[in-house]
Amino acid sequence: MDVPPAPSPAQRLRELLDGLHEQAGRPGVDKIREQAELLGREVGRSALYQLTKGEVVPNESTVEAFVAGCTALMDGPEPSSAWLAEVERVREAASRDRRPPVQTRAGRPISGWSAQHLHVHKALNQSGRVQAALPRYVRRAHDDALDRCLTEVSSSLMLVLVADSSTGKTRALFEAVSRHPELSTWPLVFPRSATALLNQIDEFGPRTVVWLNDLHNHLVGDNSQLAATALQELLSDANRGPVVVLGTLWRTTWSGIEGGASAERDLLLHHAERIDVEESFSGDLIKTLRDDPATDRDLLLAIDKAGDERKVIQTMTGGPQLVERYTAPVSEDDHYARAITTAALDARRVGLSGPIAPGLLLAAAPSYLDGRYRINPPADWLARGMTAATTEKFGVAALTEHRRDAGAGPSDGLTIHDYLDQQGRQLRTRQLVAPALWTALVDFVDGEEQLINLGNVAQWRLLTGIAARFYRKANTAKATLKLADILVESGRAAEAVRLADELADRDEPAALRWMTGYLGYDEPGELAIAYARRVAEVTGDDTELRKLLPPEPSTVVITPSEYALKEALVQQNRVSELVELADGGDYLALDILVHHLLENGEGDRAAAHLRRWESVSQVGFGLVQLYEEAGLAEDALRILRAMDEADPGNDDIQAYLADLLARSGKVDELRRRAGDPADSRAQSSLARWLAAHNHIDELRSRAAADDWSAARELTEWLLDNDGVSEAMTLWDRLARTGDRWALRRAAELHADHGDKEEASRLAKAFGDSAGKSSRRFRAQILRRVGDHQSLATLMEEGDGYAANEMATLLAEQGRYSELRRLAVREVFEARWRLGQAAEDHPDDRELQAIVRYGLDPTGEPAQPWA
Repeated sequence: MDVPPAPSPAQRLRELLDGLHEQAGRPGVDKIREQAELLGREVGRSALYQLTKGEVVPNESTVEAFVAGCTALMDGPEPSSAWLAEVERVREAASRDRRPPVQTRAGRPISGWSAQHLHVHKALNQSGRVQAALPRYVRRAHDDALDRCLTEVSSSLMLVLVADSSTGKTRALFEAVSRHPELSTWPLVFPRSATALLNQIDEFGPRTVVWLNDLHNHLVGDNSQLAATALQELLSDANRGPVVVLGTLWRTTWSGIEGGASAERDLLLHHAERIDVEESFSGDLIKTLRDDPATDRDLLLAIDKAGDERKVIQTMTGGPQLVERYTAPVSEDDHYARAITTAALDARRVGLSGPIAPGLLLAAAPSYLDGRYRINPPADWLARGMTAATTEKFGVAALTEHRRDAGAGPSDGLTIHDYLDQQGRQLRTRQLVAPALWTALVDFVDGEEQLINLGNVAQWRLLTGIAARFYRKANTAKATLKLADILVESGRAAEAVRLADELADRDEPAALRWMTGYLGYDEPGELAIAYARRVAEVTGDDTELRKLLPPEPSTVVITPSEYALKEALVQQNRVSELVELADGGDYLALDILVHHLLENGEGDRAAAHLRRWESVSQVGFGLVQLYEEAGLAEDALRILRAMDEADPGNDDIQAYLADLLARSGKVDELRRRAGDPADSRAQSSLARWLAAHNHIDELRSRAAADDWSAARELTEWLLDNDGVSEAMTLWDRLARTGDRWALRRAAELHADHGDKEEASRLAKAFGDSAGKSSRRFRAQILRRVGDHQSLATLMEEGDGYAANEMATLLAEQGRYSELRRLAVREVFEARWRLGQAAEDHPDDRELQAIVRYGLDPTGEPAQPWA
């Protein structure tokens, strides 16, 4: 009789894990992942899905998460340690026996790529012409950081160079890979969008360089979350490594992603190493280059042209010259080129990526012509403008022609120079996007990802009708459900349900979920439950179904917590056992014991137990608190003084000690400590005590001696006691020292009680001194004093905080027409404030129409759209 072959390690692993899955009731991937994460086992959804399908040999962390999630969902006993050891043994054997890794498709070493094809900027020579070869490379601090990170490439890693455009990020990566003894031999792949990355990532084998220049193309847009998740799983999967992912990002884009959606943020913060690139050459580097006889003349000329700003790389790539040509056109043709270029800048600003169809720009450009050039332009002005925009001057052009279709023929795509793109976004911030551009985008753009992304942007700008046109044109399941959402908001629920139900009939999971959510929003009925059951059948995930069904009686036995167990000892009069635990150093037992004794009026016994515990265990804040609660303040202070002596300068100890001195009425000791510059908390505790006990003259004296804590407490007392003028005089004096806190407090006082112009001046002085929080405060003060002009000026400079505060101010003043114009400029606060205003004024027909139908591109309420 033939003996069947023994199962391979991979088959045995599959049997073991499948058996566990069966015991857990074969839950869906999302349910397993949810339970695993509750137990501290983070895992990617894709990795779990592949494990349940048996498609790959999972890594150790994925198996641990799967086992933890399934075990949490089981009714029976947990897997034994022997079973777990067997799982790990066969997993390791399966990993060793796994098939050779897939080879990266279409990858070739960096020597097989030209620098231009990897998007390294061209450089200009002295005559303003593009140099045929790359100029001499000048190493800077970020090159050393790159080399350090790439010293060890035995495991997967991701590096992102961050700076503004044309600062040398891509060239630095090109040089780092080219000089690396290993990476220079690895295949390099360059997917240019999120969709391309998702299509290729499963074919990336070990020892691959993934080149993600302009990483915003992969992490901003409709498929960005999927792309970010796929990259996290690639970097986390030891079976697929090592791979090295290299990317570049603008600073503003990094900040936007860092505060955005979870997958993209998690990729950058937890999987990527950020390396900042300086915008300018250092003074020492400039001197070294000038003194070096080997420095070529073109580089020296760029140094001279860059001047005091020392932005040498930008100058060599022609960026500043290009921006100057755009902002200050000289010839008539330059003005026509500016109109076409502005259309391209705005197309980028609303989310269009990749080469732009020339027809799109030609259709939108008439709306961007400057004043007098709009009057009877010549018949060939568009052709002349396109020629000027695509013709190189100083070696660079605003727009570069491309051909995407196969074979020879005219240009069918235009890309904008990225330095001009970045600077142009700042120049165009909060400017109105021409209605003609929205129409052209609908007419010329194709592809689900692009159309949905543009629809999202339009929807955020309250351009509901335009968003609907993008979604209808995309005509995919995802786009149709987005359309259904805005149909419901626009009072056309029947049409929305019809569209979603047609997709649900084809078992589209997202449509089934949409129908479940819509029907079960208020009070779930049988129809909603039926859709939820179908979701569970199609996807294996019964989360929606469990939300709609009444909860089943719980059969889970709740294990008493440690606290409840020790409380039970008190209730059962087993205090001696509690005493034994406390004497053994169990602080929780001591806490329960002491409170029990205090509640029963046995303070002396409580004190005895506290002192005995102090002699056998380590003291800390908990014991101090118990001493104080037992009325033994002197013991509490004794311990705190000893802690302070053992650890001088500890802020937490100083704070507790100072507050306890104040509560105990030991003000003289508190005064002595307040005179010690090393004690950071005594001054504030003393100031609070003086204010609470109306020692105002002493507060004034201390405030006059620049005691900031006294000044703060005195100010609050003065404001409550008609002393506004004295408070303002005090903080005006302190603000003249330039201290940031004093500037802030003085600005607040003037905004609420004094000179509005002085409040704006002080807020500006405060805002000029630091970063984001300072700019936010300045904008808040300008809003509080109603300074529309200053807010508008900051908005034009691209200050998002000013835009949001302007929206708040306009809403407070009921200036809804101006608020609408902010909404179509993508000021999210304006959009939210309009919605709030509509809720607060249900009888205002215009506000209700805006919520229902949105706005048109000029900011006027839109008509009902088809």
